[in-house]
Amino acid sequence: MEQNAQQQKPEAPPSPWADSKAKKILLKDILDGTLPDSVGPKDAYEMHPEYKRYVYERFRGNLYNLRRGIKRSAKEADLAKTMVARDVFSVSMEHLHKPYPVWKDSKADELLKKDIDDGKHTRMTPTELWDSRGEYQEYPLQVFRNHIHQEAGGRIESSYWIVRKLKKQKKKEMLKAAKEGKDVDVDEQADGFVLL
Repeated sequence: MEQNAQQQKPEAPPSPWADSKAKKILLKDILDGTLPDSVGPKDAYEMHPEYKRYVYERFRGNLYNLRRGIKRSAKEADLAKTMVARDVFSVSMEHLHKPYPVWKDSKADELLKKDIDDGKHTRMTPTELWDSRGEYQEYPLQVFRNHIHQEAGGRIESSYWIVRKLKKQKKKEMLKAAKEGKDVDVDEQADGFVLL
């Protein structure tokens, strides 16, 4: 009898939950579907002897926290997956199959802006401008022409909108001045509007 008592040593206290074998088993059981959410903590506690090394109340809290953490991680993973899909979608699909590099932020884009600033696009034909730099020749001539027109046209259009904005602002100021009873010159006009 003394030998039986000596052979059965009292069980060592369980290791901290964070690094425990029980947590690893529980995580595996949850992830592989052996322990679905429909199984309550009491039934889960009875599923494996390793779980019983922990006080039931603590096990129940640990199970709850682990399930909640897994759900949170799954939501974050879904969000990350959605964001990646959105980013991939935002990259124009047409660029993926073209035999030349993406224009935006390329060296050719930078050089074309500089050449347009210098007025080269007005002194040279698109073909001559395209031949003038090796960076331009990475792109087909027609694509390069389109970028010349886009860049030069965008500068003209932005000037147009700046003038429109200034006229609109002037019109507002004139109306405000008229409401306040201030004198407004007849010559002042904004976008076809004349105060008398």
